[in-house]
Amino acid sequence: MSGDVDLLGVFLPPLLVAALPALFLTGLLRRLLRRADLYRFVWHQPLFDFALLVLMLGFSAAALSHLAGFAGPSLAPATLLSSTLSPMAVP
Repeated sequence: MSGDVDLLGVFLPPLLVAALPALFLTGLLRRLLRRADLYRFVWHQPLFDFALLVLMLGFSAAALSHLAGFAGPSLAPATLLSSTLSPMAVP
């Protein structure tokens, strides 16, 4: 299983699928920041926009992987404790 997304017979990488909502969210946030005149607090606007895109890409990739059922290992405290307190073999 490759993890690619099948769209009418065309296989797309998951990062590309996550990039589409990230681009939309970044554009929306840029418009809101510009309208609220918050860019005056930003030193380097293109660098800030790139960082915003990277953050939105991370959020959308995490959301899509969670929706697809690839949430990864459980981070519940009981799981963490049972894995850290397992008996170790003493030589």
